[in-house]
Amino acid sequence: TLNINNDSIIIENLFLKSEKLLNIDGSEAFNLNDKAIKLALTRGYIELYLKGLFSRSIFHLDLYHYDSANFFAEKCIAKSTEFKVPEYIGKSYNQLGRSLVRRGDLKRGLTYYLKALEVFEVDRHLSGIGASSMRIGNYYLREKNYDRAIKYFNKALLIFEGNNRSDMICALLNNLGIVYYSLENYDTAFYYYNSSLQLATNHEKLYRVI
Repeated sequence: TLNINNDSIIIENLFLKSEKLLNIDGSEAFNLNDKAIKLALTRGYIELYLKGLFSRSIFHLDLYHYDSANFFAEKCIAKSTEFKVPEYIGKSYNQLGRSLVRRGDLKRGLTYYLKALEVFEVDRHLSGIGASSMRIGNYYLREKNYDRAIKYFNKALLIFEGNNRSDMICALLNNLGIVYYSLENYDTAFYYYNSSLQLATNHEKLYRVI
């Protein structure tokens, strides 16, 4: 019998074990994830329950199981709406967008990124606004709509500078460099590329960003 005072720790540990096992034993990883999701719902840990649905969608997307990824993202949206937890509605819209973009359906992916942004803006969820804005900027960069790409990259940059997310700042500076290089504004492109490089060289873990 589980001690209810320890249930949240047990659930979190099940999620962690599931994540670690994903690339070793997918079947067991899913079993542990299922167990954590069911326990969270039974014990009334709603945020952990939604986290489980969302993480399960990520697992499937990482394994290119698109239908399963979408199923869990859509279930997470439905349950997040039922329990009035907008954070996971926005995150799951972004997840559906990522799934579509990976399959080459960029335009439909954009519609979900815009839905996510709308949810996060109403909820004033800053990191969600930043992540969604960056994804929207990436879409417009691919489409060579550089004015809109700049608008959304700068929106994301302002947020991530505010919460000191060096990894996202580094990526956004690099993306802005790409935009201005494409516009043949080489001095401005150099400024952003150099700013990204300097930030990366000051943070070892950021080398992969550039």
